[in-house]
Amino acid sequence: MTTFAKVAAVLAFAPLALPSASSAPATPDAATTTFPSTDAKVTAFNPAPQRPDIFNGFSMSGAMAEATWSVVPSPNKGPASDDNDLESVSCTSASACTAVGDFASATITKTLVESWDGTRWSVVPSPNEGPASYRQGVVNGVPPGNAFSGVSCTSASACTAVGSFGGRNGGQFKTLVESWDGTRWSVVPSPNEGPASGSNELWGVSCRSASACTAVGNIITNGNHYKTLVESWDGTRWSVVPSPNEGPVSDDNQLYGVSCPSASACTAVGGIAGRNGGQFKTLIESWDGTRWSVVPSPNGPNEESHIYHLYNVSCPSASACTAVGTFGHLKGTKGSDYQTFVESWDGTRWSVVPSPNGPNEGEPNYDQLWDVSCPSASACTAVGSFGYSSDETLVESWNGARWSVVPSPDVGLAFDHNDLLGVSCTSASLCTAVGSFAPNYVFTTTGDMTLVESWDGAKGPSVET
Repeated sequence: MTTFAKVAAVLAFAPLALPSASSAPATPDAATTTFPSTDAKVTAFNPAPQRPDIFNGFSMSGAMAEATWSVVPSPNKGPASDDNDLESVSCTSASACTAVGDFASATITKTLVESWDGTRWSVVPSPNEGPASYRQGVVNGVPPGNAFSGVSCTSASACTAVGSFGGRNGGQFKTLVESWDGTRWSVVPSPNEGPASGSNELWGVSCRSASACTAVGNIITNGNHYKTLVESWDGTRWSVVPSPNEGPVSDDNQLYGVSCPSASACTAVGGIAGRNGGQFKTLIESWDGTRWSVVPSPNGPNEESHIYHLYNVSCPSASACTAVGTFGHLKGTKGSDYQTFVESWDGTRWSVVPSPNGPNEGEPNYDQLWDVSCPSASACTAVGSFGYSSDETLVESWNGARWSVVPSPDVGLAFDHNDLLGVSCTSASLCTAVGSFAPNYVFTTTGDMTLVESWDGAKGPSVET
């Protein structure tokens, strides 16, 4: 799905409009381009206000000219008008990362997998589920098909990716799980819950080993109600694990991210949405090796008039977890529309941790943190975006005492969109973030392009806002 489809689905609890599929394993398209470059897919666009410090036909915002994060060239599939988006990344070493997402034409969306070997990113063939008829029809402006939302790798030869497939002519979405054995990606059968006319979606996955993975998401019932979904892999098969829901039966519950430091300790995060103008609150659930249970989690001030959601979580141990997301007004009012939101777990309770926003704080803005990676309790990196008419990358760092903004580059023109959706850190000084760059449609018909950034931890201190 595109970045914007994901944002809409998460914030509004709208039915997720996913991509398209083909029953045969995908092969790299003939038209594959790498970003940044100066070819037809990514040349500079029509005249428009530009960011300073232009490089290779693109530019970085002036404040980021000496950024400690740097853009890494990454490939795109299909013709220039197609969308390529990376949603999640998992790195097991400095020379082994896997990123997943989707690429979409006007009529079909397919899985997208890219791999880093220490020197360059390359597209890796990945299969798609569903009949060829998914090539027909567009639902709510988004083509049906296959898309990945999360990935977890325990070694360079063992990765699991999750997402959903389906959606033709308003049809249902089903869970999608694929595994990497070091040679190829293959579809692994995964169950679906609820009525046959409902949908099942997996958003996040955490693997402790090649034979132990947990995936989370949601079920959409006939009445368009969202309920939590948890599935577990035991090395042989995937099975549904009962998970609770909070609030009245009419409330919507979704789980977006999960982190499992051990077989008897998993934490999943998401949100609860009340119907008919009700509140939007954080949702945190915990696995103790026997069952899932809801763990009390705080919301910020003015709970009745604000939206609170947690999008992802990272737990280096059972007693140290960090969850990130966003909060904002139910209706736009004076000040920022959305701001960053961080909570931490100390083994006993969850508490809100102050976190900064992008440089335009105080103006109408959309500041959100989509993912977080914590190699230790005193070293976390969170990524997301901020902006209003356009999006700019947002990276924040935790040093054990406070969160601060770390400069990160943006590419394109002043009104383009840069979003970081996934991050993976193998150490406090080595991180990789992925997402997408979307040229402003006013100036070009070029589609979304993959965005990859890396941090080497050796270029000076972070900058507070």
